[in-house]
Amino acid sequence: MTVCFSAARRPCSGLPDEPLYPPQPPRPVSAGERIRTFVLALLGRIRYAIAVLLQVFQRDELARISEQTQQLGAASVESVTYVGGELRALDERLERVESELAALRDLLEQRAGSPEGVASTSSEEE
Repeated sequence: MTVCFSAARRPCSGLPDEPLYPPQPPRPVSAGERIRTFVLALLGRIRYAIAVLLQVFQRDELARISEQTQQLGAASVESVTYVGGELRALDERLERVESELAALRDLLEQRAGSPEGVASTSSEEE
């Protein structure tokens, strides 16, 4: 037994004999509507083509930026290496100058401590 809650509309026989909404005859489409539909479809295709082109250009731009980033990274590593070498060379020169200054200081202290050094320093001043 089939239970039907809408007994007033159709009998409860299991399957309906007629559809709930009968098909409507197709309404005639005017030439203006056809042109409008065609133009909208054409504009949709054009938009799609432009979007694809923009994606291609963006990928090219991203690839170019990525390549430049790699080049800049390599250049920065190279410059850091060069600057590090220059700093080491300057440090070595500074150490040599400091050791020479220390040797000169020791020599001056030795001359100042000896009686000959006092006479030679005072004669040099006059």
